[in-house]
Amino acid sequence: MHSDTELSDAGRFTGARRVEWLTGRVLARRAVGDVLGCDPSDVVIDVTGDGAPFVVDGADVRVSISHTRDLVVAGAVRGAWLGVDVEWADRDVSRLVRALSPVEMEWAGDMGAVSLLVAKEAAAKSWGVGLGGSPGRWPVESVSSDVIVVESPMGDARSVGVYDLDGAVLGVCAEGIPGISVSH
Repeated sequence: MHSDTELSDAGRFTGARRVEWLTGRVLARRAVGDVLGCDPSDVVIDVTGDGAPFVVDGADVRVSISHTRDLVVAGAVRGAWLGVDVEWADRDVSRLVRALSPVEMEWAGDMGAVSLLVAKEAAAKSWGVGLGGSPGRWPVESVSSDVIVVESPMGDARSVGVYDLDGAVLGVCAEGIPGISVSH
């Protein structure tokens, strides 16, 4: 089942981007179905005014979706917050790194700028907003081998698990244990 908003949003995309967008919705329904123990076809996902997906009549289930060139990730969790982001490690982020602080640039040299940007996006999504075109407003507080701590503009911080997916970087910012579905 699709909401009216969902169908109109799908119409904004064409070609491969449309397939990624629709695949994200299918994977999100599957993840929500797993969390709620229901048939994914019974799940309706809509978006907020900020573009964040949410489950219609989904009680306290949170959902997050990310897609990039031929790779789609969706997750769902009950009673907690969740944000996922995925990006190919070789993506050209030269324009985006200008928003990184000097210390973030040092960390980017160690682990790659894509990892920092994915962590920032996953954290922002966990607050239900996304980066809004301003990755600099979401400073990285600390970095370890697989966890990046990101501070929100509101002043609180969340940890993001960062994972290598055969040439892609996956960021998961979750309270509790999320159901994650990946397709490529």
